[in-house]
Amino acid sequence: MQLPAELVGQSPSSLSGKNIVPATAGCEKLAHMNLTKIMKDKSKHLSSREMLRFQMYLFAMQYGTSEAARRLNTTPKTVRYWRNRYLELGDAGLKNKSRVGQNHPLKMPPEIEDAILREREQRGNPGARTIINNLGLSYSAKTVHKVIKRHGMTLKHRTRYRRKKDMSAVRARFKPFEKIQIDTKYYNDIPEQYEAYRQGHVPGYQITARDYRTGMVFLGFTNYKDTVSTSIFADYLIGYLKGLGYQPNEIIFQSDNGTEFTDSLHHETTLFETILAQHEVGHLRIPPAAPRFNSDVESFHNTIENEFLNIEKFTCLVEFVIKAFIYQTYYNHIRKIRTRGNKSPVELFADLGKNISASKLCYLPIFCDTYRKDFLAKSQYGYFKGLPPTCRP
Repeated sequence: MQLPAELVGQSPSSLSGKNIVPATAGCEKLAHMNLTKIMKDKSKHLSSREMLRFQMYLFAMQYGTSEAARRLNTTPKTVRYWRNRYLELGDAGLKNKSRVGQNHPLKMPPEIEDAILREREQRGNPGARTIINNLGLSYSAKTVHKVIKRHGMTLKHRTRYRRKKDMSAVRARFKPFEKIQIDTKYYNDIPEQYEAYRQGHVPGYQITARDYRTGMVFLGFTNYKDTVSTSIFADYLIGYLKGLGYQPNEIIFQSDNGTEFTDSLHHETTLFETILAQHEVGHLRIPPAAPRFNSDVESFHNTIENEFLNIEKFTCLVEFVIKAFIYQTYYNHIRKIRTRGNKSPVELFADLGKNISASKLCYLPIFCDTYRKDFLAKSQYGYFKGLPPTCRP
């Protein structure tokens, strides 16, 4: 509805209380028809919220501020605010003002946001809870995740057809080192490390053993994916566990059906199986083509790739082994694991009442190729028997 020519340009106070439609006989019906027509035209490009504000303006101009507030069940102050906004800006005045630049007393400081983004970028996209633990923040995981999402640093995860089962109750039935999952990881298929692999600065394979109860990991490295390397690693790890006071006959190693562990083709006993049998350590093989049975060690392979291998650079093999030991120590002693009650493996180990000092749990990774020739000449288990847990290579 257009204002009469004699009212255009007048102040809101001078217009308040005046009838837009002349109050002649029969004009009340005409005024209602005009208001309805105007509202219908405006509704084509205004939202429902903006239409309500426009209705406040119309009623204020037609009936006055107080009467408009009574009819629309609001306060005169609200009606006066939107009437003045529309007179000043037109349809644009019916929209909400931008909140850009407004500060909130509880808003996260910019320096903390920068620290979160830097941690996310430099440490291989860790999750919100890991970032909170690493930086010692008092914010919730939801708040930290909002910061990550707002800056476009979230990762697109592959769709899972089934939800991952919560295995916490199952793990609680086991004792520490009662069940150990073991597997190998290829290093020649990691783009960030391929050039270092070609130059011999990183090994070809990683042998990983992970305790099913606490999540503690033990690393070994080799350039040969065969039963000799896995046998050296197993003999070394079993000797280490003996030094901690564990009996081999109470330990079970769980592996897949790879040729570095078993001989599924000829069904012959491999050197790896022989070493376990000589130590009286049990061996459990998972079903073929079912890596989910070794999900704990497989998930660690994904973690070490994101947090370590995709970030670090190596100039020689010695530097790689040293940095791998540092990361392994960080993972076992410091890094919180959500599926283990948000505790590190060493913390969980202590909570289970095991009276073993944290220094003895500093396992040193082994480069199996160094002992390959002597191990084959020895041709029996116990090659590392004489070395105490803190002095083994």
